[in-house]
Amino acid sequence: MTMPTLISNYKKKKNIVILQKAYSDIQRLFLEFQSDTGCYDYLNDCFPNENQFRDEFAKYLYNKRGFRDRFSNATQIEVNLLGQKTSQGNLWLIEYNPINSTTNTNKYNMLIAPNGLYILGLSAGVRDNNYQLRTNGKAFNPPNYFRAKIDIYTDPSKVNNVRDKNIRKVSTIGREIFYLYITSYGQIIPNGSTICKEGGSSGCGDIKNNPSLCDPNNDIQNLNNGSYCFGKIISDGWQIKY
Repeated sequence: MTMPTLISNYKKKKNIVILQKAYSDIQRLFLEFQSDTGCYDYLNDCFPNENQFRDEFAKYLYNKRGFRDRFSNATQIEVNLLGQKTSQGNLWLIEYNPINSTTNTNKYNMLIAPNGLYILGLSAGVRDNNYQLRTNGKAFNPPNYFRAKIDIYTDPSKVNNVRDKNIRKVSTIGREIFYLYITSYGQIIPNGSTICKEGGSSGCGDIKNNPSLCDPNNDIQNLNNGSYCFGKIISDGWQIKY
């Protein structure tokens, strides 16, 4: 194999190790969060809306599980995550608030894991009730479906505030950014999983029916071309085959 191929294979293996660790941590931490809050079955019984759940889970990770706030001094920032050309330039524009902020807006929280291996980005489930799940092979549309969307960033060095100078390292969906959802029913669903029945490019969808949405090589043209890659990686036996 050529040197570029060897380097690429090494990066993929490293990425898988970090992604597996982050996924395992999320599963464990969510169970601990349920135990500590006494909210085991239906999250809406404890948290009336997705914003409150997102805020409380973020605060739990920050206050009780050693996660650190990536942009603790910001109230609103622009983050260069993808390096893609949008109408605003090479930016992904997001509204960000510190973890303990009382501003009840569409916040986006970025938390660095205690071991520093990855960053979690927590946002509200803005597409509630628009998508279906599968159970026993049949589709159903539960009320208040998405409670939170969690992005896993497997390379913390590639998450930058655009106010930083000389930004050159950026993250790409399907390479260093992977999506999953925690639903109001306490399910943890990687985007692209076969549990997902229908969904738009940024909603919960099945990679088998939307194979084009795991193609990070075309990410410059489409923000979401890597959005279903997490499901593909798991279905491929925790391998990156793209």
